[in-house]
Amino acid sequence: MGWKDQLRKASFRGISFFVDASSSDFGRRNILHEYPLRDTPYSEDLGRKARQFTIEAYVLGDDYLGKRDALITACERSGQGELIHPSYGQKFVTVAACRVEERTSEGRLARFSMTFAEAGERVFPAARKDVFSRLISAKDNLLSKAQAGFEKSYQTLGFPQFVLGTVKNTVRAFANTLLSIKGSLEGGFAEFYYAARQIVDDIDNLTPDAAKLAPVIMSSISKVDHISDDPKEVIQAYTALMNTKLEIPVTPAAVTVLGETSSRIQERKNVGAFVNLVKRVALAQAAPVVAENVYPTLQDALSARNKILRVIDQQMEVIDLDDDTYQALHDLQKTFSEALPAPDKDLPSIVHYENSQTKPSLVLAYDLYENLNLETDILQRNHVEHPGFVPGGIALEVIRDV
Repeated sequence: MGWKDQLRKASFRGISFFVDASSSDFGRRNILHEYPLRDTPYSEDLGRKARQFTIEAYVLGDDYLGKRDALITACERSGQGELIHPSYGQKFVTVAACRVEERTSEGRLARFSMTFAEAGERVFPAARKDVFSRLISAKDNLLSKAQAGFEKSYQTLGFPQFVLGTVKNTVRAFANTLLSIKGSLEGGFAEFYYAARQIVDDIDNLTPDAAKLAPVIMSSISKVDHISDDPKEVIQAYTALMNTKLEIPVTPAAVTVLGETSSRIQERKNVGAFVNLVKRVALAQAAPVVAENVYPTLQDALSARNKILRVIDQQMEVIDLDDDTYQALHDLQKTFSEALPAPDKDLPSIVHYENSQTKPSLVLAYDLYENLNLETDILQRNHVEHPGFVPGGIALEVIRDV
């Protein structure tokens, strides 16, 4: 096979053109240091130089005006695009410069001089590592303070049996909530399920003593991390625990009139302390998982962040919240807000797109992105019933051009 047979048909963002000549710029980024009164210089290598491709191209034919305008539009679109280079193949690039020349002596012809730079990726690993490590520290601090606060509030010794009985019923309800959680990772979920069953089996031994009850509850919640390899399933499980509504006993009207006894007060205090412990532990465990999850758009990331922040706000407004737990919640709130959206990610936004006519989702995905992989996002985000018929005449939510 000759070298001409190996050349690929050139195009940018799907717009074809002919190539007259091309050149490429490669190399290293070297800084030459020359020192006073020293004959030997030092060359400092700062890494590979960004590759650039300059193409002298043209479009021709009776319809050259349409081809010219299409290529100009492709060059003016924001973001990176796919370049098919005749000899270097497929490259994802950004447009550095584009010049068009037309001459009256050359009818039906428009010449282009286009310079492309490799797109690369926007990465800030140091910033991400720093904020995430601080988030882990904030999580551990909240777990510690939540346990200490629970052990201070929870008391059963010296109170009537019904105080302990109410706690047992609340713990059983919590265990049932754990048992209702589904997971797809067989080994990890089996361990999680066994831990939930053990709470019920050991309830008589655990509930009289806060120092025994708290570690077992916290350990069972932490095992949610192992129920699935899919972060969405893990987040869904933590969300169920963060929003759990275990019933707190209602004080009879007669008692309200005559005044609550210390036993009734402690009964309610124990249940409230237990429910808040569950929510705070689930909150602390969920925060890093939510922050590390991958989000297709900025709005998706902000929505996930707001759900966590809403629970933090609710917990910070709890009556009789101790100062240490309040500060731990505040620290988690601040650090989590910095971690999501991730500082090293430049997420696209959701915009409204007026779909003028009914068309298949594959066609719409190609028209919008020249990327068929985003078809599923269009279908799911807009609840399209049939992929062959995305309804026209309505505004769709789509990801801004990526």
